[in-house]
Amino acid sequence: QCQEMSTSFSNKLELCQEPPVDKHTVQVCLERMQKLLPAINEGQACGVVIQRLADKVSAQTGTTGQLELQQQVQTATTFWLEASNTLTSLKTSLEDRLDCWNELDRSCEEMSKWLKECEAEVERLELKSTLDDKQTIVNQLKTLQQAAITKQPAVMQVMQKATELDVTE
Repeated sequence: QCQEMSTSFSNKLELCQEPPVDKHTVQVCLERMQKLLPAINEGQACGVVIQRLADKVSAQTGTTGQLELQQQVQTATTFWLEASNTLTSLKTSLEDRLDCWNELDRSCEEMSKWLKECEAEVERLELKSTLDDKQTIVNQLKTLQQAAITKQPAVMQVMQKATELDVTE
């Protein structure tokens, strides 16, 4: 039964070991990891049961058998310890990646809102025929241009986040 648990756990964990590219896949892998957490406790409990059984039969077992029992207990204990470490590490990595996705989404939303505000401001400008009116419009456009220039680092930051996440859309 313990061997089946460890095989099943390994197979399920393997599904999320490739770094997911998109946000949805990250979320799905995190959900899978959450479901695997109880298996760690069950597996470690199984290791304790194996240890108890080995302790019970060890006295009636020859030296070779005792060594075999110790090796099996150690293998089970090591497997579940490593599985716990791997699961924790992968979960942390996926949570960090999801945080990056969420931050990128927020940044894109802010950028989109700002662009819509700029667009609305440009649309509000009325073309006039007099030189003074045209000069006023040019000054308003220069103000918008300056705002766009000051937003350039934010745009570059969004592009950097997207590059880090390998966003190709």
